[in-house]
Amino acid sequence: VSLLDTVMDRIEEDPNFKHFHLDGQMVPVDDYVQVREHSRELFHAANIAGKIALGPWYVQPDEFLASAEALVRNLQYGILKAEELGGASYIGYIPDSFGHIAQMPQLLQGFGITSAVSGRGIEAHYGSEAWWEGPDGSRVIFIFLSKWYCNGLDMPTDHVPSHYWERKKHELKPQAATSHLLLMNGCDHTAPDPQVGSKIASGQFPGNTRVVHSNMDDYIALVEDEIKTKSINLRVRQGELRYQVEGLTNTLSNKITQKQANWRMQILLEKWAEPLEAIGWALTSRKYDRDTIWYAWRLLLENHPHDSICGCSSQEVHRDVDNRFARLKEVATHLTTMSSMHVANALAQYRRASGTRILVMNPTNIPRKEVILVSMYGQGGSAVSARASTGEVVLCQMIQNYGSHWSYTLPSVGFRAPRTEGHFVFAMEVTVPSLGFEVYAISNSGQPPPGNPQNFVARDASFHGIEERAPARTAGDRKPKPAGGRRKLLEAADEFHMENENLRVTIGKNGDATVVHKTTLKSYAGVNVLEDVGDGGDQYAFRRTGNANTLGIAGSTIDIKPVKHFPTHSIVEVQAHMAGINYKIIYLLLKGSRRLDIRTEFNNNKHNHRVRALFAIPFGNKAVHADSQFEVISRGSSGGAQPQNRFTIVENTDDKGGFTVANRGLPEYQLEGGNLAITLIRSTDRIGDWGHFPVSTAQEQGYQAMEYSFIPFGHVPGIPFGGSDVEGRKFNERILTMQPEKWHGFVPETLLDVEPSELSAFSTENAMYGQSSSGSMDTTANAGGLEKALGEPLASNSLVDIRPSFLSLSTFKKAQERESLIVRFYNPYDLEVDAQIHFSVLLKVKQVHKVNIAEQRETQLGISRNEDGTYVAMQVPKKKIITLEIEL
Repeated sequence: VSLLDTVMDRIEEDPNFKHFHLDGQMVPVDDYVQVREHSRELFHAANIAGKIALGPWYVQPDEFLASAEALVRNLQYGILKAEELGGASYIGYIPDSFGHIAQMPQLLQGFGITSAVSGRGIEAHYGSEAWWEGPDGSRVIFIFLSKWYCNGLDMPTDHVPSHYWERKKHELKPQAATSHLLLMNGCDHTAPDPQVGSKIASGQFPGNTRVVHSNMDDYIALVEDEIKTKSINLRVRQGELRYQVEGLTNTLSNKITQKQANWRMQILLEKWAEPLEAIGWALTSRKYDRDTIWYAWRLLLENHPHDSICGCSSQEVHRDVDNRFARLKEVATHLTTMSSMHVANALAQYRRASGTRILVMNPTNIPRKEVILVSMYGQGGSAVSARASTGEVVLCQMIQNYGSHWSYTLPSVGFRAPRTEGHFVFAMEVTVPSLGFEVYAISNSGQPPPGNPQNFVARDASFHGIEERAPARTAGDRKPKPAGGRRKLLEAADEFHMENENLRVTIGKNGDATVVHKTTLKSYAGVNVLEDVGDGGDQYAFRRTGNANTLGIAGSTIDIKPVKHFPTHSIVEVQAHMAGINYKIIYLLLKGSRRLDIRTEFNNNKHNHRVRALFAIPFGNKAVHADSQFEVISRGSSGGAQPQNRFTIVENTDDKGGFTVANRGLPEYQLEGGNLAITLIRSTDRIGDWGHFPVSTAQEQGYQAMEYSFIPFGHVPGIPFGGSDVEGRKFNERILTMQPEKWHGFVPETLLDVEPSELSAFSTENAMYGQSSSGSMDTTANAGGLEKALGEPLASNSLVDIRPSFLSLSTFKKAQERESLIVRFYNPYDLEVDAQIHFSVLLKVKQVHKVNIAEQRETQLGISRNEDGTYVAMQVPKKKIITLEIEL
């Protein structure tokens, strides 16, 4: 506030104070106006007069920790707020981010921004002006602040002699491609020099040098004009810019609980709240709550400044971030609750059947058949049965009956109404089309089916010579731990197994897993080896201290519980103690899944250490590909910590197989010692960078839970990485269930979230198996299943179907300015794709327009119609972001 007080005073009082650059963002204005409520008109006047630059960002983000869609909304909201005060500065000012994503040129161009300005990421030999080219070919001019964004901060306090300007010219000219040299008078934690304008106005300049108190927009325009008129040939820098950010990369794993909260809130807002609001508006004419949606986005964006979301800040900032995430959760949950109730009641009319109706919503453009967790209220028994809209009986498994549940409703008219009803949770195998829904009828079943499937014997025992396995042993059958040792040893024949159609999993004596990919017969040992090592670093950088501990070494104890087998899933719990911490590891294998889902829980009672999950790489020739913003990027197989979004792929370059590790809010990976390492937590005690700033909140003490998934794959022609990337997206973007006319808040969405003690409370005798009379999962090999799924005909209840499904849906929302829908998707790979985008007959599509990312119309697309609705065909170039506007 005091800084902007000074700026606004100088603008009003000093005609020589020509301009102030507000760091390319709008949030300081919003913060200031909360205190100086009368100041909005002052900013508007200063902006119109060219005295201050507003936007285009709302906040200066960390580009690798904000989702792709969050970066879009950051620019969109920043420009909207700046336009309210007279207009935005269309300069891609990103001076201090800890590296830059490869797709930033395409993102900037999508808003009509033709430049980027930064002091990080690019090598010095490119000079202070270069072309920055994104993977799709989009280009912006890149202004490199080679002497940082404070290279004019050392201006003398009174008179500025001629030799000062001569020295600055000598420093900057060798790297400059044009005659325009940029000096920045300001820096971190530095108030503006109130006399800077007067110093320049009264200065003495050498030779034909001219010094102007200018602004970033005019400077960029002069540079671009000289490059064009003189045909200056600039160097071209391609891809992401992460040069010399090694000392900052461990901010990816600092304050990991906030990284996880960020992941949860982005999913909640992008995949549930906003699409459901759009669906409600499109199908039922319900008013679209744009104000609340932007309020939710603003709370999220206010946590995305790089020092905030990176966690490299003070305890006060950490607490503010936590508080904003808590408020955001309330707002986004309320949005989702209201929209869900409305949409569920509207769409459930398409299903007339006896029993309780459950609406299942798929937020992805991936046709899905998988086991999910359903929470239901009403009269429950020991078992449930379910039928799809086709009349098909589907697989169900009771998980927990919580008995009577007291709650209340707040009707739109009238007084509150208390009620008591049953609450129970069950697993169900669902089939849901791309960005679509299915309605299931749930009933209390009669007698439970015969048999006890907990005595599990795989039916494909002859599969490639694997011997038939005996029923899983109970704890009483197990051998006692050997004398003189603290670890409970299991003989090779006693190792525990899980198996479904695609994977065979063996839990080893060290608590890790060996996974056999049944299509390729490739075996992956050393899956999820936990490692703990001391960290003498700070919030910016990890520094190893001492030797690493891993589960299974002397001094650790391991207790593997018997596997529990159910018709819908198998689950096993491992309890372990290592280096002073007790761990609980849950391995979950769902029916039909291509993934082994993992949850690791522990009470972090140690200081200054790092815990990682290691995944052994069983081949030498490899390539690494990481999910990034609007692409899957290929990186080298060496180096330090690297950023990831939803997954990282390790590819065997000899046979094009390999494995993918998906994660939920764990953005740091590293290749080290023949392993892919995923950082689970990093505990530190200080900020670092400069000075001595102890920060106890960075120790991340208390209960921790991390979820990730191992996905082996083989080569499938025409499908990148065997579809394992699609599985990684499914692991992140979970299916939503809704019960018409009832909503009691969010419940665990996956079986990983359910305590094993709750699972054991119900025997598998209380299950309904659909058409199957056996309690074990069908382990028939499923070769070709992925290709079949990708080629399935459109279902009538798919609202939007983007084919092929490895094209990734980014947003489904209402347009900002017009009464229409926005669908944004992207091609994450370096190949051109012939795509079809189908729209359900329920949407009543009139026209489809291709628009830019800022939602400005570019071309109208030709549409075709069939009995299911409307579709457009188009070619999607490599790494291209496509935004469509749908007129209804």
